[in-house]
Amino acid sequence: ISSSANTFKQCYTATEGSVFYLSSSGITFTDSASTFKENAGLLGQIYCQTCSATFISSIFKGSVARSASILYMSDASTVIFNSVQMTYGKARVHAGAIMAEGTGSASISFLNCP
Repeated sequence: ISSSANTFKQCYTATEGSVFYLSSSGITFTDSASTFKENAGLLGQIYCQTCSATFISSIFKGSVARSASILYMSDASTVIFNSVQMTYGKARVHAGAIMAEGTGSASISFLNCP
């Protein structure tokens, strides 16, 4: 799955992943230069369970969640943030931006994030 230079604004859900719900091993997601703004959900704008995701020059701004306003990842997920901006994220319970839990070997990398 790929996304490039899109705007995801004011997407809401009462469950996981207000913008993307990625919950199968073998799913590979790449975003380049998209803006995620003012989205809200239970567990992150991006819900990643055993997925692989890469964000390059993406912007996350003004998101709200019960936990993990930007990314919720679990189990054997691999996520890379490269030159990504994250501002004004809010969570009511856990993790203002990113939450990782579950079983397996999860991996997250931050490269050149201002």
